[in-house]
Amino acid sequence: MGRTITRTRVAFGLFEVDLERRQLHKNGIRLKLQHQPFEILVALLERPGQIVTREELQQRLWPGETGDVRRKLNKAVNKLRSVLGDSPDRPLFIETVPRVGYRFIAPVRISEPESVTSTDVAAPVLLQEAVQPAKTRRVGWRRWVVLGLVVIAGLAFAMTWFHPAPVPQVEALRQLTADGREKRGRIVFHGGYLYFTEVAMERAWAARVPAKGGQVEVLPIDPVVGSEVSLLDVHPQTGQLLLKQGPSPETQQAEGAVWLADLTGRLKRLSDLVVQDAQWSPDGQRLAYFSGDGLYVAGSRGENPRRVVEHPGLKGALSWAPDSRRLRFWSAYPDFQYSRIWEVDLDRRTLRPLLVDWPFKQQFGVWLPGTRYFLFTSPSDYQLWVRVEGRWKRPREPVRLTASSIRFRVACAGDSPTELYVIGESCQGELLLWDESRRHFRVIFPGLSADQLHFTRDGQWVTYVSYPEGDVWRCRSDGSQRLQLTFPPLQTYLPRYSPDGTRIAFMGRRPGGRWKIMIVSANGGIPETLLPGPGPEADPNWSPDGSRIVFAPFPWEVPADRSGIFIVDVARRRAQFIQGSQGLYSPRWSPDGRYLVALSSQGKPWLYEFGVNRWRQLTDFQGGFPAWSEDSRHVYLFHAFTSEKGIYRVAVPEGTVEQVVSLKGISVGGLEGPYGLSLAPGSAPVILRDTSRQELYAVRLRVPWVSIQSSQLTD
Repeated sequence: MGRTITRTRVAFGLFEVDLERRQLHKNGIRLKLQHQPFEILVALLERPGQIVTREELQQRLWPGETGDVRRKLNKAVNKLRSVLGDSPDRPLFIETVPRVGYRFIAPVRISEPESVTSTDVAAPVLLQEAVQPAKTRRVGWRRWVVLGLVVIAGLAFAMTWFHPAPVPQVEALRQLTADGREKRGRIVFHGGYLYFTEVAMERAWAARVPAKGGQVEVLPIDPVVGSEVSLLDVHPQTGQLLLKQGPSPETQQAEGAVWLADLTGRLKRLSDLVVQDAQWSPDGQRLAYFSGDGLYVAGSRGENPRRVVEHPGLKGALSWAPDSRRLRFWSAYPDFQYSRIWEVDLDRRTLRPLLVDWPFKQQFGVWLPGTRYFLFTSPSDYQLWVRVEGRWKRPREPVRLTASSIRFRVACAGDSPTELYVIGESCQGELLLWDESRRHFRVIFPGLSADQLHFTRDGQWVTYVSYPEGDVWRCRSDGSQRLQLTFPPLQTYLPRYSPDGTRIAFMGRRPGGRWKIMIVSANGGIPETLLPGPGPEADPNWSPDGSRIVFAPFPWEVPADRSGIFIVDVARRRAQFIQGSQGLYSPRWSPDGRYLVALSSQGKPWLYEFGVNRWRQLTDFQGGFPAWSEDSRHVYLFHAFTSEKGIYRVAVPEGTVEQVVSLKGISVGGLEGPYGLSLAPGSAPVILRDTSRQELYAVRLRVPWVSIQSSQLTD
């Protein structure tokens, strides 16, 4: 008589929970977890993505108990997070909902139940071997020996394949530069120096610094008149610099001409190449580059190019594999929201995404020399991640190496696998208000680093997004009574007060998700999504009576037939498309309720007049972050794409343009880039001046299975 035992397993990340056996495993290895933390984990997994209140957990773990259960719950949650390697500040699994409870935020997979059938019938005794001839018995033993060896080899392979490979650990982080200037693009290690692109005197230059740290040396290479210079690579044998002309402040094009330069400043055009990015192979014999939609591999001077694959869109950060048979690069195509690393097999001419199901963005990857470790940065948290690779090891999910307040953007390896060099940014800013009467900027809200301010109609309250954390706050206009309204891992942008000042609409998204419009009470609470579905939705703005919200998805994130302007009835939660708005985004409702203004994909403002129900282009002038004046007579725009960078306003309905203030020489910051505009009461422009510092850092790693004789890094 047989019986069947069924076990249910729930998996997330590298972890698996066996609910029948009450066990937690990580990569097949059982972890020790006490009863109460395990019960909390089970309660959260029963309702992934939903809030489990503290009261529910207390009743589940300590029913009827009236003692200090709050302290016990906090202690149990901390133990659970410790076992999972999670952080309350940067959670990957368990999110704290302040004053309410907890929410499990990671993707959850339900494994198929495992059925094990047993029998009560004893196995028959095998007597055949006793009557076999001696020769047959010897053959049987040989077969058993061979079978045993095969089984042992299979078990050894399985243990090697499935056992998690160890990962590097950060031992030390040391600052190498101290000039605070903006640093761009790729870092290249060569001959004991780090080469990079640095912005000085409002122009990008090639620069270098000793790998042990010291004074930054701007190289005497005169950029082509009217453009900037970006460092692409340094030749591994000759030490020549590979430079790209542009992007210029006038055009902002992604591609540029390629030049060779030496340290004396002599420039020579490399063939007639125009590229987005380029890099020499490790032996310096080949050059890989992006031109148009194609990836090409040519000789070291660009001769005899061979088109390998086609991949449209913005791309860069080419990186050769140590075997020179593969290339990896970063691309924002087809969805700018989900930047990913792609891999090209040069022999087969095939292209594939490196991390298909990993929910976070990826950029700027590099191999550690002589190891199986591939490191990259993630724009989702601006930290360093590592992926273990190899022929005899199953590639494991990426593991985060750092959890720092410093944002890491670009990395490169040194000569040793224990050496890593990164550009790190300490983000901060200060708010400047343009005083029209005195014709100068003055600081407001001293000590507050914030982006995308929006004031109530009476000017008594203001909401904003903290910079660089990205959380929605509100406070009085004098800076008092500050209240945080959203918490990590929710990312937020563009908060907007309702006309009555009781609610705030904003853009919100969770890791791996799309932008959604959310609404939260100005006095705090749980944010709610405005519309069902996965999104994306962006740029919420209230109608003057507060009954409707206008929004538009970013056109580069959706198919053409899904782009355009929508108006939502807040009470009924129904969205209606505005005819003729396809391709437009960033809508703003005029305070008098008469107009909508929105931007085309080229940044040109278009005007929609209610009653007439017709769109028309307001002006050929290009800008971003449109904002209505209080009297609905002007639309303010942030203009960042020419040497005339500044704040402008367009008269409505005439379409005439005038400059309000030039921003030349002012470094503007923001959560989504070096731009942004808000209006204070009286239609006074407000910007966030970027006071962040970018420096080069050396990271010393402890790498498993690698014996190092010496290192250039010291504490």
